[in-house]
Amino acid sequence: MVAASNDLTALDKEPVLLQHMQFEGILVGQNVAINSASSPPRSNSRSTAAAAPPAAPPTRKRKAGSSLAQATTHCERSATSEAPERRVCVTCSKAYESANNHDRACLSHGGFQILNDNDRYWDLPSRTRDEQETHREEVRLCHPKGFTWVYCGRDGTSPGCRRRPHQGRRKL
Repeated sequence: MVAASNDLTALDKEPVLLQHMQFEGILVGQNVAINSASSPPRSNSRSTAAAAPPAAPPTRKRKAGSSLAQATTHCERSATSEAPERRVCVTCSKAYESANNHDRACLSHGGFQILNDNDRYWDLPSRTRDEQETHREEVRLCHPKGFTWVYCGRDGTSPGCRRRPHQGRRKL
């Protein structure tokens, strides 16, 4: 390499040496010297005379701000920014991606549930039908057959009757 003033740079004046490596008896590398055009090539054979130890290859300084740690954090940031945002629908309690939400994504009931007095479900003595107890959310979750949806008249175990977009307020 020649600098702008036609002088050889420090990198061009020092030879770069590749070391011999042997793997299962096979020669993998050889000594190679890369010099300027004016210097003679180095010999491949090793001399028996004591020679000066080879110079360490020159190191190059990195630019400020180009460290591997910064590159890793940049990759992590770009990977997380491209990940789709996942939410939980407050209507049907299913997880969904914000990008895939559409007008018919959520299947749920409209309105609220009321106690179904006409159903024979509550006739068994093991099931509580106390007026104060039936309005609690735990009772509705444990005994969905004993309640009816106001919007469609179906019992609490039936699948949703309305299609609409997911309504997510909770992030995963």
